[in-house]
Amino acid sequence: MAVVRSELDLTLNYKEAQDGDAAAVYDVCGRFDKIDKDGPDTETVLGWLMNGGETRAQALGNLGCFYHSQDDEEGVDIKPRHQRSIQCLTQAVHQGNVQVAFSLWNIYQTGWSVQKDEYKAFLWLRQAALLGAAEAQYELAVVYEHGISSRVVPDAKKAAKWYRKSFLQNYHKAVAWHHDLHGGDDLVLAPSRPVEKEARSTHLVQALSIIGG
Repeated sequence: MAVVRSELDLTLNYKEAQDGDAAAVYDVCGRFDKIDKDGPDTETVLGWLMNGGETRAQALGNLGCFYHSQDDEEGVDIKPRHQRSIQCLTQAVHQGNVQVAFSLWNIYQTGWSVQKDEYKAFLWLRQAALLGAAEAQYELAVVYEHGISSRVVPDAKKAAKWYRKSFLQNYHKAVAWHHDLHGGDDLVLAPSRPVEKEARSTHLVQALSIIGG
C-alpha cells in the first residue's frame, strides 16, 4: 500500500485542485476513495471549489452529487461516500440551493442509495417548492391533489395554490394544466395517478376561486 500511496502522491493534481479546477478536485477525491484512505476533508474540498468561482451552496451541491454518483466497486465500502453525499446535499439546501432540494426529493422518492421514504421525499419536495422551483411547485401540487399516505392527504385548496404558483412562473406543465382546467383539451397529470377529469376540475376550480386563481 505504501508504494501505491507514493505513486499517488506523484500524480494527484493538488495544485490544479487548490486553484479551483473542478475536474482536478474530483480526481483527488476519487483517487483517495479508491484506495480507502483519508483524503482532504470536506471543508478543504469546498474551499478548492470556491476558489474556482462556485458559491458555497453550489460547491456543497456539486460535491454531494459527486459522492452520490459513485458506483459500487469491489472491495470499496461506498456507504461513507453516500453519507457524505447526504450531508453535503442537506447543507446545500440550507444554504439556499433549490435544485439540490429537488434532487433530494428524487433520491428519497426512488430509493437511490438510500432507504426509500415517500414522506421524506415529500418534505424535500415541499422545501424546493418553498424556495421557488417551478417544477417542484407543480409536483407538490400533484402530491396534494392525490395524497401519498395518511400523512399527506388530498387537499384541493393546497393543490390549486401550488399549481397556480407554478403556472405564474410559466412552467410548461402548469400552463397546460391551467389551459385544461379552463376549457382546454390537454390533461397533464402523472399517468400513474389517474383521476376523473370532471371531479378534478370541479374541486380545483372551487379551490382556485377561494385563493383567487
